[in-house]
Amino acid sequence: MESAETMEARHGRMLARLAELSLGLAEEVQAQAVAAEAPDEQARLAHAFARVAYAARQCIALEAKLVRDAERARDLAAGRAEVRRAAGREQRAGQIRLSLGRAVAVESVGYERDDRLRDVDRLVTEGLLYDRFADAPLEEQIAALCERLAA
Repeated sequence: MESAETMEARHGRMLARLAELSLGLAEEVQAQAVAAEAPDEQARLAHAFARVAYAARQCIALEAKLVRDAERARDLAAGRAEVRRAAGREQRAGQIRLSLGRAVAVESVGYERDDRLRDVDRLVTEGLLYDRFADAPLEEQIAALCERLAA
């Protein structure tokens, strides 16, 4: 079975070819209409020209629609991928907050705990500003944040 991209490309080529053929036929019919001497022959050819020209315009419009649809599909796929990446970053932020929050709760008390928890939240929130926030392994991120908290 052919892929959507292959089919899209094939259909695009076919429509372009059909538009070219229609345009060529329209030019030929138009020349015949201009050369015709009898009014009824001119009228018949003018009507044929209008129909062929309409077919060429339809091909062109359909080509443009295929391009727009393909762009829309790519934009939609990119949007979905971004939503997945954002969800991954949020999930990672929750994992880090939970892990570091537990460590802070065990190791500190009172105002010191509150200050450290705020620092954890600030560092995680800063990290969320970057697209690659969830790319490193969780343990590495936690170790790096621990170093920053200790400094």
